[in-house]
Amino acid sequence: MKLYDRVLYYWISRNFTTEYHENGEEILLSAPLLLEQEREMSGHVVLTCAADTEGWKTPLSRTLLLCLGQPACSAEQLSDHVLILPEETSEAKVMNVLCEVFELFSRWEATVLRAMDEEWGFSAIINSCDMLVEDPLALSDTRFRYIAYSKMAVENGFEARYVGPDGGLSPSDVDYLISQPGFKELESRRDEFYDQHFENVIHKNVFYGDAYVGRLGLPFTDDTVKNQYYQYILRYVARYVEQLYARYGSFRNELAAADELQKMLAEYLDGLRPELDLPLLQASGFRSGDQYCLVQFQLNTEKNLYGAYLMQQVGSARWEGSCCFSCDCGVLALVDLTEYRQAQQKDFAESLKDFLRSNRIQAGVSRCFRDWNALHPAFRQTDTALKLGRIEDPGGLYYPFDAYAFQRLLRSGVEGFTPEQIAAPSLLALRQYDRENGTAFCETLRSFIRCRYNASLAARELYIARSTFLNRMERIAELTELDMEDWDARLYLELSLKLLEA
Repeated sequence: MKLYDRVLYYWISRNFTTEYHENGEEILLSAPLLLEQEREMSGHVVLTCAADTEGWKTPLSRTLLLCLGQPACSAEQLSDHVLILPEETSEAKVMNVLCEVFELFSRWEATVLRAMDEEWGFSAIINSCDMLVEDPLALSDTRFRYIAYSKMAVENGFEARYVGPDGGLSPSDVDYLISQPGFKELESRRDEFYDQHFENVIHKNVFYGDAYVGRLGLPFTDDTVKNQYYQYILRYVARYVEQLYARYGSFRNELAAADELQKMLAEYLDGLRPELDLPLLQASGFRSGDQYCLVQFQLNTEKNLYGAYLMQQVGSARWEGSCCFSCDCGVLALVDLTEYRQAQQKDFAESLKDFLRSNRIQAGVSRCFRDWNALHPAFRQTDTALKLGRIEDPGGLYYPFDAYAFQRLLRSGVEGFTPEQIAAPSLLALRQYDRENGTAFCETLRSFIRCRYNASLAARELYIARSTFLNRMERIAELTELDMEDWDARLYLELSLKLLEA
C-alpha cells in the first residue's frame, strides 16, 4: 500500500524530533529504502545521513528524503520533500518505524478489503480505523443519521452527546446546523474540509457518481500535524465507503454486516461451522478481552414468526454491544458487557429483566466469559438455566445459570463442562483474587473444611493465630458473600474445591 507523505510525516513526528521541508505537491510513496546512488528511488521513502549529502547535485523527484543530521546542502537541492532528524538518531530505529507504519496500513487495508469482499458493511470499515486514529470516526447520510461510528465514540461520550434515539442527530441539532450560512454549499466539496458550523470537525464528503450521499468526520484538534494526517485518513476511508455504496446503491444500515455475523454465530452453535470467524467478530466491534454473556430466550409461540419479532425487539432494546441471532436452538443474544457498561448506567441484568417483563418471555443467562472458546459451554449454561429454572420456578422470567449450577452438578455431574464452568462462582472469584493479590484465602477455606469447620484447628494447621484466621474468614465473607451457615452453599463449596483440585 502506498502512503501520502503527510501520513508518514505524522508517524515519524510522533517518534522523533523533525524538521519538515516541503517544496512540491503531495506524493504517494512506496516502502522505505536506504539511499543508493545507482538505484531508482522515485516514489519511495529514502533514508540517508548528512554525510552522504556532500556534493549532492541532482534532487530526487517524487521522493520523501529522511536525512539524519543537517544536510551539507539546502533541502531544495535534495528533494521536493525532506525530513531532517537529529544526527544522533538511530538509522535502524527510523527504518523500523517506517516499516511498522507501512505494515499497519497494509493490515488495515487487508481488513477493509475483506470486509468489502464478505459484505460485512460500513461499520466494519469505520471500526477498522481505530488502529489508525485516536479519535472517533463517524459516517452519516444526507438525513443526518449515523450509518456507523467507531467504538471509541461510546467511550469518549460522542454517542451520548450526538446520537439521538433514531440513530442520528437530534432535531434541535439538525435545525441549528442547516440554518448556518453556507452550510448547503459544503455538500459540493470534493476535498477534505474543516467545518465549525456545529462542532470543530474535519469532513470528507461521500459521493455516488455526482450525487452527495453522506459525510465522514473526525474531530479537529489543536495539533496541526494530526489534523493534516486526519485529512488523509478521511480520503483513504472515503474511497472504500464510496466503492461499497456503489455496490449496494445505498447505505444499507449495516444489514449486510449484521446478517453475516448472525449467520456465523448461528452456524457455529448449530455445529455447522468448526470455529468462529474472529476477524468478523472483531470487525463487528466484539473485542478480544471484553467480558461477555449469552442469553437464550424461551419462545412461547410459533418459533419462526415469533423469533423474527423477538430479534427485532432485542434490537430496539438498544443493548450496546449485542448481537441477536436465531439458530436451531432458538433465539439468543451475545452481549458484550464491557461495551454495555461503558454506554449504560443501568445494570444489564436489570435491563434484561425489564425487557423480559415487558415481552412476557423467559430467558436463561450464562456466566460471564472472556474466552471465545467458552461460547459453546455458555450456550449449555443458558439451556441448563432455562430447563432447571422452569422446573423450580415456572412463573419466573430471569434464570441465571449461577442460580442453578449447583442443582445441575448434583443431577448430572460435570458432564459437558470444565470444572471452572460449573464450580461455585464465589470460589472462582476468591481464586482469582488470590492470584492477583498474592493472598491465600482459598487455602484458608480448604483448611477450615478439612478441620470440619473448627476455627481453632484450622488456625493451628495454618500456623497462624486464631484471631488472624477469623480475620481472614471475615475478609473471605466480604469478598464472596458466602454464607457458611447455608448447608447447600457449604456442600457446593466443598464439591467445587474437589473439582478444581482434580
